[in-house]
Amino acid sequence: MSAMRPRLRRLLSAFARDARGVVSVEAALVAPLLLGLFGVSFVWYDAFRTKNEVVKGTYTVADMISRQQASLPSEALDGLAFAFDFMVRTEAPTALRLTSIVCMEDCDDPVNRRLEMCWSWAQTGLVAHDTTTVKNLFKAIPLMTLGDTVIVTEGMVDYHPLFDRWLGDLVLRNTIVTRPRFAPEIGYEDQECF
Repeated sequence: MSAMRPRLRRLLSAFARDARGVVSVEAALVAPLLLGLFGVSFVWYDAFRTKNEVVKGTYTVADMISRQQASLPSEALDGLAFAFDFMVRTEAPTALRLTSIVCMEDCDDPVNRRLEMCWSWAQTGLVAHDTTTVKNLFKAIPLMTLGDTVIVTEGMVDYHPLFDRWLGDLVLRNTIVTRPRFAPEIGYEDQECF
């Protein structure tokens, strides 16, 4: 047994010093790691790119609506939903929801103020807000003056990553609150606040 130790030690030492085939062994060990990192990077980059496009698309639609001076017909809102879908550039389904909210009393008190919904419109795939569900938006509404109106624009995308091993399905959403620029309110067809 003791005679085998020096020989085993020599063999292990020779194996450690031998540099033949090192590159192919290193490549075999590192290639799966590099491919995995590339896949993760691609999935996360695509998710952040899509989220960024949802934000930009929502801001653009909100800005277009804030410049209106008359009530919007339903065809105009369908056109805005088409524009939002075009800006997001994804195969995943997109959705847009618009809601007009007015402050009725105690507008300078964030806790006791009374906000009411004037109207709500949603693209196919979403449901327009009603008097119950709209209350979830109230925390996103900044302080307003009495009788002031805002338009809440919600843009959403059902995101499905190409490789779902590192990131699951997501709903990427963005909410923008804008005030009408050139009119006291923006109506929808025959629905208005005042």
